[in-house]
Amino acid sequence: MRDTRKTSPTLMKTLAGKDLRKLGLLVLAVLVLLDLAVAHHGYFGIDGTFGFAAWFGALSCFALILLALAVGSILRAPEGTYDD
Repeated sequence: MRDTRKTSPTLMKTLAGKDLRKLGLLVLAVLVLLDLAVAHHGYFGIDGTFGFAAWFGALSCFALILLALAVGSILRAPEGTYDD
């Protein structure tokens, strides 16, 4: 049976692809710039630098991606393992 109800586009469908990416980058840029308005009192010295949360988060994400690729290549089953 075919569903003939009209559905309104959701926000995610409206802001698909490049528009959503541009919106995300704009929000990130505004948040990093708002970091200038906050007085930082770092406990370790480096955590008091400008935009620490942004660049530390980006580097951590990149490191986790590399770690996942390495673990995936180690645990990958050889080709033809599940062929009968």
